[in-house]
Amino acid sequence: METHFYEAGGLIVAYFVGAAFAAWLVSRLFYFVFSRLTWSLRSEVGRGLVLTSSRPLGLVVFVFLVYLGMQYLETWPEYRGLALFTYVDHAIFLLAVFFFTVWADRVFQVLLDRYLRGVASRTQTHIDTRFLPVIRYAGRIAFYFVALTIALGHFRVNLTGFLATAGIASLAIAFATQETLSNMVAGFILMLDRPFGVGDRIEVLGTTLVGEVLEIGTRSTKLLTLDNTLAVLANKDLVASRIINHSRPDAAARLRVAVGVPYTLEIETVKELVLVTLKEHPAVLPTPPAVYLTEFTETQVRVTGVCSIADFRDALKVRDELNTAIMKKLQAAGIFPRQVPS
Repeated sequence: METHFYEAGGLIVAYFVGAAFAAWLVSRLFYFVFSRLTWSLRSEVGRGLVLTSSRPLGLVVFVFLVYLGMQYLETWPEYRGLALFTYVDHAIFLLAVFFFTVWADRVFQVLLDRYLRGVASRTQTHIDTRFLPVIRYAGRIAFYFVALTIALGHFRVNLTGFLATAGIASLAIAFATQETLSNMVAGFILMLDRPFGVGDRIEVLGTTLVGEVLEIGTRSTKLLTLDNTLAVLANKDLVASRIINHSRPDAAARLRVAVGVPYTLEIETVKELVLVTLKEHPAVLPTPPAVYLTEFTETQVRVTGVCSIADFRDALKVRDELNTAIMKKLQAAGIFPRQVPS
């Protein structure tokens, strides 16, 4: 029996060498044929799949040929029932599961890279650099977890306790990282929905926060406030908040200047003076400005001038200059209005 054992081992080693050479030929042939085909079709995804599939395909062919050889050798009466075949059978199964898992993982990476690059190019976001590593690792963990489960099941290992432990561990991790996961999901939503982008000036309603977006991260968003301080906001809070984006659809902004005047004044004269002041200011766009009587109070009426400026960042400066110019014109005309906040 020991002699048969060594003879079988020698035959298996020789067959391994032949199977390895045959698998190498199949792999090279697959790469040669399909790489030329995908090159003629100019398919970037196809070239990536061929490149990542040629070697795993050769390994799968190698394992399959070894399995066929072992099945044939086991039919010989002198080799039937050798314990070596049991060990080889287990090894072949584990190699097949491992090679298929590696191949599936690589195909997943190629398709994921291609898809997310396409999304990023259409949305002009950093989704590929922010979330691609996270999705990659999550997919890799899922593939190898399934492979481990299949391997343990082949050896008739009781998976009930293993799966229960994994479930409890995942629940514990989910509870422990609930805030982090919520912020990451919210960050993903912000990058896909794009209510604002880096460089936009936004205002978070219900708070005093107004600033320029410096960075949209996976867990938080950073704002440079008007006071030149850095504000870090959790993404889940931003998703739940009402936000005004002053940079969309472009940098131009509407500007309103309110003036309060007594009831005794000729309102048309006041409106004409305010309109002339708006038209004379160099920062006011050619879009025709307008002046409206907007409110009656107990002691005065309010007149509001409306105009457009090219850049919302100049709103405070231009409003100050317009208020000053309106004050001077009304004083020159003998009118002394009481300014009201706009």
